Amino acid sequence: INNIVDVTNYVMLEMNHPLHAFDYKKLKGSVINIRPAKKGEKILALDAKTYELDDRDIVIADGNDPVALAGIMGGENYSVDASTTTVVLESAFFNPGTVRKTSRRLGVSSDSSYRFERGIDIGTVTDALNRAASLIIQASGGKASNNIIDLYPAQITPKIIEVRFDRVNNVLGTSFDGQYIKTLIDKLYFPVQDVRSDRVKVVIPSYRVDMSEEIDIIEDIAQIYGYDNIAVTLPEASVTIGRENGLTLFNRSLASVMAGLGFCEAYNYSFANNKLVKDLKARTFVPENSVALKNPFNDEETHLKTTLIPDLIKNLVFNYNNENENIHLFEAANVFAKSASGYLQFPRFGAITYGHIIDTAFNKTGLKSDLYYLKSAVAAIYRLLNTDKPLSYCPPAGAVDFYEYCSDIKIGSALIGKIGQVKQEILYDNRFKEKAYIFELYTDVLYTLYMPRMEYSHLSRFPVVKRDLSILVGMDIPEASIESVIMSDYRPLIRELKLYDLYRGEQIPEGSKSLTYSIVFQSDKKTLGDNDINRVMERIISKLKAEVRAELRS
Repeated sequence: INNIVDVTNYVMLEMNHPLHAFDYKKLKGSVINIRPAKKGEKILALDAKTYELDDRDIVIADGNDPVALAGIMGGENYSVDASTTTVVLESAFFNPGTVRKTSRRLGVSSDSSYRFERGIDIGTVTDALNRAASLIIQASGGKASNNIIDLYPAQITPKIIEVRFDRVNNVLGTSFDGQYIKTLIDKLYFPVQDVRSDRVKVVIPSYRVDMSEEIDIIEDIAQIYGYDNIAVTLPEASVTIGRENGLTLFNRSLASVMAGLGFCEAYNYSFANNKLVKDLKARTFVPENSVALKNPFNDEETHLKTTLIPDLIKNLVFNYNNENENIHLFEAANVFAKSASGYLQFPRFGAITYGHIIDTAFNKTGLKSDLYYLKSAVAAIYRLLNTDKPLSYCPPAGAVDFYEYCSDIKIGSALIGKIGQVKQEILYDNRFKEKAYIFELYTDVLYTLYMPRMEYSHLSRFPVVKRDLSILVGMDIPEASIESVIMSDYRPLIRELKLYDLYRGEQIPEGSKSLTYSIVFQSDKKTLGDNDINRVMERIISKLKAEVRAELRS
């Protein structure tokens, strides 16, 4: 480019220390400042691109504006050209982390940033400056100023690392004595101090930026001694038995339950796909507290996902378009959010089902997936928990996306997820012939209810007694509330409670529904007689009238 730039590049390669040269007359106020950028400041860099900065970036500035991105690239308007008569040379040591963050955020890289990001020798700042000045005078004439301006506000003291002789031998499989290890360290030209019989302290020169721990010095000792000279021995290590954490084992149990019901596991990326959400026409879907990626792979996946549902629907569509007509999938993965205290991740468990569970045979019988099949999967997971809190379904709270209709799932008072039919518009747009059903469960909540200790009991030798119960209740009464009332006083006696008929029609008063339950009673202690069962039924009917305003239907 020109002789000045050639010199700075030559010194960078020779001494591994980047430099920058400015045209003195272009610097406003004839000053140079190293400071954080102001939010919104812009700089036209040497690559002819304009970059907008914020207060996390460090810049070299004159009296008014940034003249260079510190440690990365100079400004176009301040560079040396054919008319330059006075040159300002700048040599510095910049924090590697700061340079790396700015370089990645702006998407700009250079030979200078490559070196600063990996660490350079702070001790060569002045030497590199003097070397460059000498070469410029040698190649181009001119005269150097009498003094340099040296700003070194926080002196960096040499790093001191303690090297234990037994540790050296344990790592390398050798039997060196302490004096010999010290001799090898001396060959590295590292000053030593506080020499003891079992250890020594080593002062790390500033040019060895790769040295941070004892193991780094041990590696250099091995190189000085020669790897080929070290005898081959088996490494010494303590053997421990690894153990998976409880949540991982619980997820595996969930997966086993779903596999037993005919589901296959799906794996998806952790990124939310904006295009996918748009294609699914989730117009009201606004991810709450979503985590933005600082350096996304593309314009579509800019955030971490907050729900498993879009990806499961994508899996459904992909399989259907590839001639798979019976699709039953589940996924166990994390979703993400941000809060005032930082970033959070939550385990989730989702499933989607479509088509036949058992294909139609020659006799035209089969088993088609529906909402009740998916509810049976929820029931199987509920049984896995081994909890005595009741499972119930109730109307969803708040806005619902991706569902044609859905229900909240609760165990006791704890909300554990949602279940429902995939939105009909999504199915229609993708030319599905049947309906599809989906749920998403909160694994972290499920895990708090998990009681892995199973209790077993013998089969009762006394006969069962079956009774039916038909009642009229208001349309606003959840079925789960009715079951809770029936079971409340006689849970040990009731072996099975099943709703087998729901009727709404002309014979039923407006605003009411008719429910018919089959109740199976059995005792572990005696044969239940008619008087026993009648007392229980009278108590159940009385409680239903009092608590849910039920009427007995003849």
